[in-house]
Amino acid sequence: MKRLIRLAGLTFYAHHGAYRHEQQNGQPFVVDVEITYQAKDGSDRLADALDYRAVYTVVAKTMEGEPMRLIEAMAERIGRDVLATFLLVDKVVVRVRKPWAPLGGLSQHTEAESVHER
Repeated sequence: MKRLIRLAGLTFYAHHGAYRHEQQNGQPFVVDVEITYQAKDGSDRLADALDYRAVYTVVAKTMEGEPMRLIEAMAERIGRDVLATFLLVDKVVVRVRKPWAPLGGLSQHTEAESVHER
């Protein structure tokens, strides 16, 4: 049986960005992770499920780690790390949003998506 879970709106204040002022001052980033994984039919046991806290830890490692320039690279790293860490996972979709991207005008956010499958 396959299950789908989403961790939505994971928010981090980090020092990523292509520009020096972004890396010095930091800014918020928002991450969504959608995971499809193999589960035992009808199981209600935590041991048979994907540990959401462990997934959060994988995301936080990238978001709180060494500064990266591109949100695309952040999404790709998180997706690869989730697949490498959790053998139950068949597919992971990662979205990284940057609410205050320096576009020269107003926007809700910029967003990069990365899809990884076994």
